[in-house]
Amino acid sequence: MSKDSKGFAHLFLLVVVVVIGIGGLHYYSWQKGLIKTTPNQEVPLTPTTTIDETANWKTYKNTKYNYSLKYPDNFFTTNSPEDKIVVFYISSKEDNHKYERPQIYVQIHEKTTLTDIANTWAEGKKAVQEIYEESKITPAEDGPLDLDLQEKTVNGQSAYYFEKLTEDYMGITTYLEKNGNTYAVSLLSIYENNDYYKTVYYQILSTFEFFDREITKEEAEKIVRELSEVKNLLAKYPKYIIDAEGLNEEKGYWTVHVYVIVNDHTATFNWYYVGRYTGEVVKNLQ
Repeated sequence: MSKDSKGFAHLFLLVVVVVIGIGGLHYYSWQKGLIKTTPNQEVPLTPTTTIDETANWKTYKNTKYNYSLKYPDNFFTTNSPEDKIVVFYISSKEDNHKYERPQIYVQIHEKTTLTDIANTWAEGKKAVQEIYEESKITPAEDGPLDLDLQEKTVNGQSAYYFEKLTEDYMGITTYLEKNGNTYAVSLLSIYENNDYYKTVYYQILSTFEFFDREITKEEAEKIVRELSEVKNLLAKYPKYIIDAEGLNEEKGYWTVHVYVIVNDHTATFNWYYVGRYTGEVVKNLQ
């Protein structure tokens, strides 16, 4: 690889780091040095096929972030702590070099919208432009500054998409948003059969879907009970009541009432609103 191409790779990696942000940096460290690339080239979002090759594939279901997808039988999976990243790869379970193989992975960016992704992407390109100008380097054709997010619809969901393909690697990322979180579905393939993995990527993407898992009354009460301020309260008052009094169907949250019992009398500590699908908590009394 020439000095110029190495320089381009470093600048391209900088764009990716800026775009992916903190979540991406966590991914790099978790993967122990794996270079993550992202794409630009426009291609169809689903492969052309007359047979549903995914029909008998294995199913991965993430109940924390409420999504599922199918993946080939010859792929294995591994998860990061808290299930924010799941990687699908071809390798044996004992293979110490599995992270060097082509991978398809899903990464969760919490409290990040598609608008946030687009804004951060624009900021990343601006940062690279400034590096070029300060270094007095002429931007290469089809380089970092030519990478643009494309708006797409994937399985009925609005999405951003981009692809990058060189002689050395292929990178594809599709961003989808649900309940204020962004899901990045990506492919990284280095020195491998890119056409095969590209087809598998789009087949997996075609099976990606969100599902709504409702928080039950008991789960809403448990979520509130685990709040630090409520734990501190219960340590002082052994007699208490935590009651999910009702579900607001229109606004989509449980109303959970916390009160303590003192001398046979009840005293309200607070009301909490627990998201019906997200489990997020908002206090009524600040």
